[in-house]
Amino acid sequence: MFGLARRMEHAFVHSLGQWVEPSGRVYLANAVQGCFVQTNEHGVWLTEGMFQLTETLELADYVDQTFSIEERGRWVWVIPPNQEQGHPGRINKVQGLILRPLVNDIN
Repeated sequence: MFGLARRMEHAFVHSLGQWVEPSGRVYLANAVQGCFVQTNEHGVWLTEGMFQLTETLELADYVDQTFSIEERGRWVWVIPPNQEQGHPGRINKVQGLILRPLVNDIN
């Protein structure tokens, strides 16, 4: 399953070039790492650690010669645990890219 997911990720990013006009842009964002968190009886968040969600910890590694990166950002997305309902929370390390298609001018 891991191999299938990685092949699908690469195929998706590679195919983006055919769907975007030369003057267009693509916003690509994904969580590259994440973890589940629980609250203990003292209100402290506990986790077993981060796990990797993508092949690499750099979303930019998926970008091939079809695009150049105009902007990039990183942020942490936190979904607090709900102790009353027994639901774990999540912490995700997210990366975002704005991609510009590279145009081949053959004249």
